[in-house]
Amino acid sequence: MLSLINAFPSQLQKRTTSFVQCPPIQGTTTPPTFISVTLNPDPVVPGIPDKFTVSGILDSDITVKTKLFVFYADPITGNAISDLYYGHVCEETGCPIKAKTPFSTSVVIPTPQNLPNPYGISVNIVDIESREVIGCAYTIVNDIVPTVFLHHLYIDNPIKVQYVMMRCWDDELQILF
Repeated sequence: MLSLINAFPSQLQKRTTSFVQCPPIQGTTTPPTFISVTLNPDPVVPGIPDKFTVSGILDSDITVKTKLFVFYADPITGNAISDLYYGHVCEETGCPIKAKTPFSTSVVIPTPQNLPNPYGISVNIVDIESREVIGCAYTIVNDIVPTVFLHHLYIDNPIKVQYVMMRCWDDELQILF
């Protein structure tokens, strides 16, 4: 029996979702500040709501005009595959939170019933007055193509893939204003 367990060690290892820093938004040269994102359950389960815990230290104040935006997208086609979630960043702790002060917030968000393979998740903190993305993280999750390849595709191909997440997010954001 021990040899059977040792023969399939990868099936016993838990996968975790790793978020990385977003690239610069079109028209800028500096990426938004990286924010930490953890999921529960991790990895997400299609059709089951997931708790997103978002934390970090931002270079800007967090006010009542600062919103958290989360969405799922297909990183290959650029299509959003979920409704855009948006809510207050400081709902749990109260506003304002001064720049350079650690913050943390948690939200429960529906997971799409049908996730493509691969799929992406984009988490953004936005000052809605200035429309500036002040914090951002994204991930590309897949079981087919090595993740490192997809991240390089995302970063290195500005015509089709680099701004896929931001384009989807920006299309949704325009509706909100």
